[in-house]
Amino acid sequence: MRSPTVRVAAALSLIVALTVGWLAPAAVAAPSEDEPVAPLAVALNTLTPIVPQLKGRLTLTGTVTNTTDSDVGSLSVDLRLGESPITDREELEEISTDAFSPFTRGVTDGTTELASIPAGSTVPWQLSVRMRDLQLTANGVYYLRVDAIADADNTFSASTRTFLPWFPDPDLVLPTEVAWLWPISDWPNRDASGVFLTDRTPTELGQNGRLNTLLELGLSANRKIDWVIDPQVIQSAAVAAGPYQVMGVNGTPVSGGSPGPAASWLTRARAGLPTASVYGWSYANPDVTALTEAKMGEDVIAATTIAPELLTEQLGLEPTDTLGWPIGQRTDREALGVLQRAGVRTVVLKDSALQPGSGGDSGSNTTALIRTDAGPLQAIVTDPVLSRSLGNAQSTPAEALIARQRFLAETGVLATTATTTGAPVVVGPAAQWDPNPATVSGIIEAISTAPWLASIPLAKLIASSDPDTSRSLSPVSHESKRALRRADHLKKVSASQKKLRLFGSIMANQGSLTEPYAAALLRTTSGAWRSEVAESEQLLRIIDDELDADISKVQVIGGGVINISSGAGAIPITIANDLPVPVTVGLTLNGTPKVRLITNDLEPISIPANRKVSTEIDAQVIGNGELAVDVQLTNPAGDPIGKPAEVILRSTAYAQAASWVVGIAFVLLTALLAINSIRRRRQARADRDAKDSPGTDGDSGSGPSSDAGGAPGSDPGTTS
Repeated sequence: MRSPTVRVAAALSLIVALTVGWLAPAAVAAPSEDEPVAPLAVALNTLTPIVPQLKGRLTLTGTVTNTTDSDVGSLSVDLRLGESPITDREELEEISTDAFSPFTRGVTDGTTELASIPAGSTVPWQLSVRMRDLQLTANGVYYLRVDAIADADNTFSASTRTFLPWFPDPDLVLPTEVAWLWPISDWPNRDASGVFLTDRTPTELGQNGRLNTLLELGLSANRKIDWVIDPQVIQSAAVAAGPYQVMGVNGTPVSGGSPGPAASWLTRARAGLPTASVYGWSYANPDVTALTEAKMGEDVIAATTIAPELLTEQLGLEPTDTLGWPIGQRTDREALGVLQRAGVRTVVLKDSALQPGSGGDSGSNTTALIRTDAGPLQAIVTDPVLSRSLGNAQSTPAEALIARQRFLAETGVLATTATTTGAPVVVGPAAQWDPNPATVSGIIEAISTAPWLASIPLAKLIASSDPDTSRSLSPVSHESKRALRRADHLKKVSASQKKLRLFGSIMANQGSLTEPYAAALLRTTSGAWRSEVAESEQLLRIIDDELDADISKVQVIGGGVINISSGAGAIPITIANDLPVPVTVGLTLNGTPKVRLITNDLEPISIPANRKVSTEIDAQVIGNGELAVDVQLTNPAGDPIGKPAEVILRSTAYAQAASWVVGIAFVLLTALLAINSIRRRRQARADRDAKDSPGTDGDSGSGPSSDAGGAPGSDPGTTS
């Protein structure tokens, strides 16, 4: 903290500079928001050497831009320095944000003249002064400012500010030790077939790509950094190193670009990383907090436990350990417990994710012990300012230089502050860090040569940590947890995983088919997708469609109408297995309504790879007519697999009964007709016999008439 005297002096300096226009322009504050925008913009693009020496020179180059639509007359560019070293990091922050302007003084030979600048034009400038002429005294970090001044009215026009570390006597400084975590991670956008959703990863592996820049800079740092590698990135590089595919605009995979850049990247990684300090990252950098909240901690455990084996297989090295590195470098107690159960013993968190230690000051604590329900975890606490003072690939040369000098200044102030001298710090940039080569290469050079700066391996930092330094997690608000939950997306992932488990349960040797899907679904849970929600949803849909297509390769063939006589019979079923592995499935039949269909239990059926098998199921249909039946494949445990096929059962029981009735009626009718014919023939014969017998009407003139005295031997007294 600056003393009250310094604050008052700075305020008086500002008042005097604003009141007396002819005073040295160095003490004049920048224009306020109410004043017109300055007509000039000055940039500082280079400052060499990175580590100044007493007998050397300080050289600065940059540009001045005329931002107006009128020519600006001759200019001067002035170098000014703070009168004394900066005392703490808070002062650095205030200077960097223009909240405070320390006293400055001019420098011998620290001015260069420029000719007039046409409207909208930019002209370069250069200053070179002897370090001895800077008249710097004590070791420390000094405020440095460059002013562009219009000569016509001698008024302050524009300025840029940065810092100058000055440590001419190495024996008087205890260097700040820096443990630098070097993340290799990306957006894991490959489906189960290895097709890239976009060409982003292959592009990043190529020249000027993010992953290529990270590899080149990291290898140049040698042992000054600790790599933290997501094995999924190495997998993607291996895929892109061959004839890879990218999803086309119509959803059909198309051939990707040249595999050469990815192959070169992979070759250099395999050559350089085995001699480096390498830590594993959980596969695809899972969103630990969201997965734990969604009760999907098993995914975190799976992604963590496979990481070391994959790195060994891909790079030919054994990682030192697997680090837990939650997205955003903060999480909750439950998620840390899941990491602990996965075998993680060290996690990377930012300082604001933890409450201050027992002493109330967490600024110098780079490690801490965190208690979880599953056991203790060692936390590596990253420095927020240093972690973001690394520039990015889109930075201008001026922005890259300011970022570099801010990093060097922060470590220089740490080395000269009594409470932090000799204390290590940890640099942990964002997971998808896109570094600026100019910034980072300058810092790497400084770590090798600067007396106030040194590297420390992460393993050494962990080994020397104080086991009694215990800190608690800062509370996470309910709103923050809701924002991190990603419940809808993870619910869909969970449904696809359940479908995959059922698919695998019909195969005795399922690895070759199910493992690519399991890995692809893990990739959809990556914390990287927090910034690319739509792309993660698209990736999940593609993977799920691929899984459905594979599941449908085991199916019931046919359908249509099947006739069953007598109300019961055997239903023929043919099952096709178009997978390259054998499967064992069961069958269930469900009628609509169910009460009309009765079937016998069927034993599971084994079907060889790329074959078809036919079987029959005994069934009974209750009632007459057609019955819609779903034929559902199941796993051996009876759980349904895929979509059912539909057949129509037609019962012919009543039709056959009717045939019997008609047949019986025909027989009876035939019998009746026969009987009737026989009777008629008998009657006709009887009639003929009666005519042929004596005394009948057909026998005239033979014997006495019955009317002539009665029949012979009759009673004479009886009448007929």
